[in-house]
Amino acid sequence: MFGLPPYSRMAIIMIRDEDYSRLEDNISQMHKLVDSIVKAGRLNINIRGPVAPTIARLNRTYRLQLMLFADSPVDLGKFFKLLRNQPKLKSGIQVSFDIDPIL
Repeated sequence: MFGLPPYSRMAIIMIRDEDYSRLEDNISQMHKLVDSIVKAGRLNINIRGPVAPTIARLNRTYRLQLMLFADSPVDLGKFFKLLRNQPKLKSGIQVSFDIDPIL
């Protein structure tokens, strides 16, 4: 079904960078990584994005995000457990996670 919280679960992976082309490369790598984790773990998670948030540039920093939707908090928990075991992307990348954000 993949609705919005509180009826389902949502997570946002936000990546920030001052250079937009580098940001696009990094969000593309993150999308591939997220997709591979979801497929390998056979998780019931829908990935949307990359998309720009409502405020796409803040304090001279560009932002892009991936949105993950799951019917069960168990799937998101398994996803983040698998993500923690992955090697880091490049240093200097600002990544943040928001679980069940208030929209």
